Amino acid sequence: QILEDRKVDYILLISSNYLIKDILLNLKTKIINAHCAFLPRHRSLDSLPWSVVAGDQLGITTHFIDSGIDTGDILLFEEIKPFENEDLISFRKKLDDQIPMVLYKTIIKLENNGIIPKKQKADEGIKHRVMTNAEFEFAQKLFKERITK
Repeated sequence: QILEDRKVDYILLISSNYLIKDILLNLKTKIINAHCAFLPRHRSLDSLPWSVVAGDQLGITTHFIDSGIDTGDILLFEEIKPFENEDLISFRKKLDDQIPMVLYKTIIKLENNGIIPKKQKADEGIKHRVMTNAEFEFAQKLFKERITK
């Protein structure tokens, strides 16, 4: 009720292990998520290291939240390049530090009609599972090889 009374346009979501319930999804207020991987390709948990394994772009995608897992309309992708001295953990922190600016850019562009939300198709992406320690170490190795090239 507070959101409707105050005519809030957007809720910003940075990270959540929970699905947003219909009571919020059915409001006029739109929920925007910042996802640390390229959508629609890499959905769900550990999407950053899975992106490395796949050799895909690295960065932050903003998208509207819907009832699925990272399946809402895509708003913006901001590619972020790693530095040579980074590992996956420090790079993820760098992505997290960039989220406020990427969300700000998204909102400004939405308000100025500079973004046309792009629908995702269910079959476009991969819903990842949490990586095992061995898989993460492999992703870490690939990440180091990638940034030293």
